[in-house]
Amino acid sequence: MCLHLSVATLSGQSVSIDMEPESSVEDLRKAAESQLQASLGILVQPGGAEFLRGTSTLQDAGIQDGDVVGAFMAKPQFQLHSNRLAHAFCAIQMDGSVLAWGDEDSGGDSADVQDQLVNVCDVKMTARACAALRRDGSVVTWGCEDLGGDSSEVEKELHNVQRIFSTAGAFAAIRADGAVVTWGDEDWGGDCAEVQKDLTNVIDICGSGAAFAALTTDGSVITWGSPCHGGDSQSVTEQLRNVQSLCATSAAFAAITGSGDVVVWGDPLFGGDSSKVSAELVGVKSLKATAGAFAAVRSDGTIICWGLPELGGSATGDLARRIQNSKAITASGSAFAAITQEGEAVCWGDPERGGDTHTVREQLVNVLEVIATENAFAALKEDGSVVSWGQSDAGGDSRDVQDRLLMVKQIVGSGGAFAALTTSGQLVTWGHESFGGDSAQVQAQLGG
Repeated sequence: MCLHLSVATLSGQSVSIDMEPESSVEDLRKAAESQLQASLGILVQPGGAEFLRGTSTLQDAGIQDGDVVGAFMAKPQFQLHSNRLAHAFCAIQMDGSVLAWGDEDSGGDSADVQDQLVNVCDVKMTARACAALRRDGSVVTWGCEDLGGDSSEVEKELHNVQRIFSTAGAFAAIRADGAVVTWGDEDWGGDCAEVQKDLTNVIDICGSGAAFAALTTDGSVITWGSPCHGGDSQSVTEQLRNVQSLCATSAAFAAITGSGDVVVWGDPLFGGDSSKVSAELVGVKSLKATAGAFAAVRSDGTIICWGLPELGGSATGDLARRIQNSKAITASGSAFAAITQEGEAVCWGDPERGGDTHTVREQLVNVLEVIATENAFAALKEDGSVVSWGQSDAGGDSRDVQDRLLMVKQIVGSGGAFAALTTSGQLVTWGHESFGGDSAQVQAQLGG
């Protein structure tokens, strides 16, 4: 039997729609959008008592023939940016402007450069500074000057920039001509003078905590920065041929070659020594890293780990069997999270910082994506809800905002907080205030 329904917005607009009971709430939203010629956010049950889950069928949601379903208009959308070392978040709005929040001295206050933050297409961060890439290839920086917030010394070189990368205290930019420009703390990768002549035809860069590794078009790798953090790769120079991709812990690097082998260097304790698993590192197709361990995914779906066991460097026995053929792996600074083929999230590493899911295990089903801060995880589920765990003051406790975490479509983690964007354009944050867990200062500007 077909349901004869109405969808009404708060502004008084209304449309009539016929839907099958087995249709999803998302199908109803899209049909209403088509007739209204407008973007809709969350739909609510008749009477406005509860939000409707997009993946639920109309029948399961209790929608009956003749019901009037309420709808919130979607607010202007934006893109969220941060990383698991950062003390701030940035939101790039549809017009290319940027709003920042978090620790004011670490990039959370962009007032001094606000007039320059136009036509921005990307933002990258060190632990204490931000760098915005504009569509014309120029770069705007702010935050702690010593850790990348001041790019004035290389301003003339920062043109036609294509991509920006970071360590905890420095930035590196690739220009359209394949050249590299660096700035920030010299000991953390901000000075590439010693290898500048070799930095040509660069196509990718990876940062550890205090060093960079650049991949060139011919598959070779150039490193600089702190030798203790992987900035010296001379011991493996001959092995770094036909490299396809790079990954880094806080103090070591790993490279996948064209044959699927893995080459490592840097601090042995933090993943720079893979000798115990070297025979198993064959046919590797991807790598992930916590602060002190690597996880390699082989072509047969097997996951091989090495590095500090307490940070995820060991995955054997029953755990290894459970995570084989996982759909995706996410790394925090302290643990790994794998999404199994069945949509469950399985973790290992520091149990107090995300490696133990026993408090939320029953909720970790139908997981679409897992996002990390340095010491916590948040899982985005198929129905748009969110489950978090790990260190509570690093984003592992979302109870205070759980009623607002509905129809979430994007989550980003900083060093100690999460920011979520809902389908209706609402920004929801939680975690430590110093890492952006409190977004009150920008809610009005973002329409929150």
